[in-house]
Amino acid sequence: MNSYTHLRYLPFGLILLALGTASAQNGNENTIEPGNTYRFATHLFEEGEYLRAAIEYQRYIYSAPTMPTNADSVLYKIGLCYRMGGKPPAAINYFRKIHDEHPNSPLIEEAHYEIAFSYLLSGQGQKSMKYIGTHMRLIQDDQEVLKMQKLVGLNYLRLRKWDIASALMDSLGKLDPGNPLVISTAALAKEGQNLPHKNKALAGLYSSVIPGAGKVYCGRSTDGLFSLLMIGLTGWQAYEGFHKDGVRSVKGWVYGSIGGVLYLGNIYGSVVTAQIFNEEQEAKISLKVKVLINAQAH
Repeated sequence: MNSYTHLRYLPFGLILLALGTASAQNGNENTIEPGNTYRFATHLFEEGEYLRAAIEYQRYIYSAPTMPTNADSVLYKIGLCYRMGGKPPAAINYFRKIHDEHPNSPLIEEAHYEIAFSYLLSGQGQKSMKYIGTHMRLIQDDQEVLKMQKLVGLNYLRLRKWDIASALMDSLGKLDPGNPLVISTAALAKEGQNLPHKNKALAGLYSSVIPGAGKVYCGRSTDGLFSLLMIGLTGWQAYEGFHKDGVRSVKGWVYGSIGGVLYLGNIYGSVVTAQIFNEEQEAKISLKVKVLINAQAH
């Protein structure tokens, strides 16, 4: 290779050297101190960026040269991030780490509550109740015990044990009068106890006596009147046909058959209407319970 060739490649070599130097400088500048990572995570948490905050809190723990002295509180915050970010199973894992890795942490009792609450949020009411039953006796702080009892009340709502929830809230209302959660839970328990219910057999019986009456009983007056009208009209047409031509009346048999089908369908439809009514009432109160539970997550 002649000298001209060397000179031709020299500018590229200088460019690569400059890029390498800049890259090294950027690498040094991009080194983030653990303290800065922690502050950034806290900022994200305060802004409601819970899942991003969880990642930064984890980065803080794993990037520190030694285990941070506040590791238990960071684990607790990671758990909160996942719970408030809509990932209760992940939250449970981090709250459990406090119990397993930091048994003397002052956050143990709060972690027990959060685990039970996260089970409830994930739709595992039975697991939540079982966990509370196992760990309630370990809680020494009276306020934490009261907090856990309120959670028991929410579990009873989710499990539709209205009577037990109502009795518990009556007791808690005396210990913590005016508490919004106790008041709301008690109100939903009372609503559950007095939930409107329609008897399917009774709805069918009503419609067998008076077509459409079962639907009126279930609050579907328009449907009931329509059934009465249709069955009445077909019945009248069948009557006219038989009255005019006797048992050989085609009109009588056609309309009589249609009327019979409508009559039986009216009875069956009333039973189904009662079932739908009951399911709608259950769905409405279940939604209210879900909203109340989710409201406690923030």
